[in-house]
Amino acid sequence: MEEKKMSRRDFLGKTLQWGAMATIGSVLLLNSGCTKDNYGKYSVDTSKCTGCGRCLSACSHGAISLSNKVASISSSRCVGCGRCVGYCTYNAIS
Repeated sequence: MEEKKMSRRDFLGKTLQWGAMATIGSVLLLNSGCTKDNYGKYSVDTSKCTGCGRCLSACSHGAISLSNKVASISSSRCVGCGRCVGYCTYNAIS
């Protein structure tokens, strides 16, 4: 049985389609059943936050700021990576 060779144009088109489907699938999987604010982004429980700043130093996107010794997360800058959650020793970020 002889294999049919795919043209370069067809191969690139299929590659883009497969990549788009993988991206969409990943986003749907990560966001399925998500209870976080703003579709997978994090928020601070102000009753638990001590203003220590550990989350501030953990965020490489500049999404966290401190005001009156309480952290807040900018939903427009947060990418939902969750790095800040691991740095918060008070479980104030969810």
